[in-house]
Amino acid sequence: MDDKVKLIVIAAGGMLGSFVLFFLVFYFVFPPDAEPGEMAAQAQVAGQEAASSQMAQGGQATSRSRASAADAVMLYSGEMEQTIPANPKIEGYNWAKWGMDVDTVLAMLRKEIGERAVEGYAAIETYSPPDSAFTNVVALNPDEKRLKVEYRFYKDRLFHVEVYYSSYYREKVFNTFLFEMMRVFGKPYEIYPSVDEMGNIILHVKWDTEDSLIEMISKPNGFYSMFLRSQQIIYTLEEVRKSAERITY
Repeated sequence: MDDKVKLIVIAAGGMLGSFVLFFLVFYFVFPPDAEPGEMAAQAQVAGQEAASSQMAQGGQATSRSRASAADAVMLYSGEMEQTIPANPKIEGYNWAKWGMDVDTVLAMLRKEIGERAVEGYAAIETYSPPDSAFTNVVALNPDEKRLKVEYRFYKDRLFHVEVYYSSYYREKVFNTFLFEMMRVFGKPYEIYPSVDEMGNIILHVKWDTEDSLIEMISKPNGFYSMFLRSQQIIYTLEEVRKSAERITY
């Protein structure tokens, strides 16, 4: 293998190692409960310094980078218990609650978007595949923070929401954005990295609440998205799928 390629591989490994190190310390040493904005920024900088240190040294973990990650956790650990809910009740996404019908969601969307739709900055689209029990409602550019929000319905009952965030959030690194989400969804049960077909590192965070399954995804360059699903309706859909399989076979 060419020496230059080796250095690139080692550096990428060091960056991934820094992310994993930070979250292992964060997740297992302290019970997560978010920090104020100023402390989030300090934790973010400390985490970036640890990653930069590893990149500069060819991806080899050092005691200094480990200390930096631990220090980042210490900065906000005292505040987290006060600001992150232990068992939040998540029954949908914002005002959109699981089980709402299409007309109700459309009415709420028009009210939420208001003048932005009149000025041409936002739009609402509705579509449904032929002969399908599913309907999709899409809000494009509903505000400056969100690029798109898609609401999915099964038999006129809301069960799935996808949120794609705009460039407003691209200045924030992963852990800062994560802490904002934790203030709403509580402590995640799983945090892990994956690699896409282009070799980019994708970070995943998952929550499992009484009413909702939630996943946050962070792609390179600060592209964030959220996926929320109704536990009850997902269970219903799984039963429908199993019944269809029994009939087929």
